[in-house]
Amino acid sequence: MFAIVHILESLGIGGAQSMAFELYHAIKTYYPQYPQQMIYTQKRRIDQEFISSYNVPCEFIKNNNSILQQISKHKKVVVLFHKLASSNHKILDLIKDKTRAKTMVINHTLYRSSAWKNVKSADVMVSVSKHMLQLLNKWYPRINKIQIYNSVSVDRYDSISPRKNNKKDIFLTGRINRICSWKHSHGWIEWCKNVKLKKKMIHEYIGGGIGSNNRSHKKMYKSRNVVSMMGNISNFSEKVSIIKDWDIFLYETNKDEGISMAILESLACGVPVVCSNHFGNKEIIEEGINGYVFRDRNHAQDILRDLIKHPKKLEELKRTTKQHFIDKLDLKYTSGQYIEEMEKLFKKEIKKKPTKKVLKTKKIPKKKKKPVKQSLREKINNVAETQPNNKFTIITSIYNK
Repeated sequence: MFAIVHILESLGIGGAQSMAFELYHAIKTYYPQYPQQMIYTQKRRIDQEFISSYNVPCEFIKNNNSILQQISKHKKVVVLFHKLASSNHKILDLIKDKTRAKTMVINHTLYRSSAWKNVKSADVMVSVSKHMLQLLNKWYPRINKIQIYNSVSVDRYDSISPRKNNKKDIFLTGRINRICSWKHSHGWIEWCKNVKLKKKMIHEYIGGGIGSNNRSHKKMYKSRNVVSMMGNISNFSEKVSIIKDWDIFLYETNKDEGISMAILESLACGVPVVCSNHFGNKEIIEEGINGYVFRDRNHAQDILRDLIKHPKKLEELKRTTKQHFIDKLDLKYTSGQYIEEMEKLFKKEIKKKPTKKVLKTKKIPKKKKKPVKQSLREKINNVAETQPNNKFTIITSIYNK
């Protein structure tokens, strides 16, 4: 038995934070024998509504010595460090140097940091996609690595009702991500506004920027279709109710990433995903089962047209999307992988000492000593010593005198 201490630097809205909370809930549900603690070290960009809506107890500890004290309370403990693109490994180094804790790093973002190249304080690093694992092996060759997909627990989503928006004559799509050059482009907004479909498309875009209020403002772009920029949705239940209302999660990113938590949230809601041809998202999309991967925007248009033309196909796709997630992607499976890998950290390999081969030698029988020949006088003396009353002995002793 061991304790698990999660450490995050920031608790602003983001995929890493959502994954940390989801994993906390899954371990609490399926492996309650492992006590957990959630620590965050910075108050910048914190979103209290986001935190409280996940109902995970979080403790702010800025001082490194205080963090070490918390960890040292446990006889056996795994520190689960949630690595962001900007994360440094100073606290991890201190934990490894000052405590007996095992350390597991979840690499949430597909980002190469030269500062992590020679890190020795991570017992194991978790890659959230297969493609990421290949790159991490090149970037950080000294760190032991494993691959476990991001996920969410479908049972946390089932009880939340959809928003029930009236969408009889519209095709409702949406996406969720941070507004940044990595994931977002103005060209995407223009395409969504003007793409020609049999139904009018409303594209709801959830997400805000960092450090720029203008990017977070709610906006509406209207043309043939409508793009509704909704800003950040902090509340978990409100966000899920909106997702459940969508026909399709429609997503394009500008380059490879890990595994989008928003995509997983949509799949858990039974909303199929139509996404661009980028790792690692395409690793979890099975063609015609839980969505489609498009080569370019023209291909995306063809997919949307086909689904609008065949509503029964779309309904069946929604059904298989939900079932596929339950069978293959649910966090109840991947949380078990985390526990299994943590347990491995405590299993010491017993190295058997090589035994020396002892050669069996034949016993050499001892040679019997040959009797030493005695002179007549020596024989007489022996008789005299052993048989002093012998007549022969008496005569001999008189003679010797």
